[in-house]
Amino acid sequence: MVTLDIFLEYEKRLIDDIDEKNALFDYFEFLIHSRNSNKECIVCVLGSMLGQEIQDAYSAFGRESKEDFSLTLTYSLLKDAVAGHFGQNWDEKNFRSTISKWFTGSSDRFGRRSKRQKRRSKSL
Repeated sequence: MVTLDIFLEYEKRLIDDIDEKNALFDYFEFLIHSRNSNKECIVCVLGSMLGQEIQDAYSAFGRESKEDFSLTLTYSLLKDAVAGHFGQNWDEKNFRSTISKWFTGSSDRFGRRSKRQKRRSKSL
C-alpha cells in the first residue's frame, strides 16, 4: 500500500510514461484474471494498492469535498482492464456502483470499525 504523496507522484508518471501505463494495465489484468465479479476485481486491486490515506482523500466520484478517484488514470486503467476481462458481460453501471460502495466502506477498514464499536460499547 502506498501513501497519498506516492500515489499522486505515480499518477503524474502515468501521464508521461506509456510503458508505465501499460505495465499497470498488465498488472491489473494479472490480478483480476481469476475474478468472477466487479466486486472481486475492485476489492483485489484497490485493496492491495490504496492505503488508508488515499482512501480517506478520495471518493469514487468526488463527493463530500474529497478528490474524484474516477478522474485518475488508475481508475481509467482499472475500468478498462475489468471491462476487457468481462467482455460483453461487463456492466459499467454495476462497476461504478461497486467502486462507490468500496470507497464508502473505507471508514470501516484498518481497524476503525472495531474502534468505533469499542467506543460505543464503552459509552453505553
